Amino acid sequence: MANTRKLLAAKQEHDRQPAPWQEIGEHHGHVDHAGYQSDAARSKAVDLHAAESRVQAIQGSISTHDRHAQGKRDNR
Repeated sequence: MANTRKLLAAKQEHDRQPAPWQEIGEHHGHVDHAGYQSDAARSKAVDLHAAESRVQAIQGSISTHDRHAQGKRDNR
């Protein structure tokens, strides 16, 4: 029983210590904000997001696009 208590105390002490990956960021400077570094960077990110999400393709009803595509297939 004494060995079990000793092992439990060692485990609890180990669990109180921060994990190694949590200590990595502590030695670096604090970031004031998590925003974009500049307006140009923000604009570029917005443009990239719009291109990746195919903004033109998701405008309007999807059924409208499906009907148009089906009509193109039917005319072939």
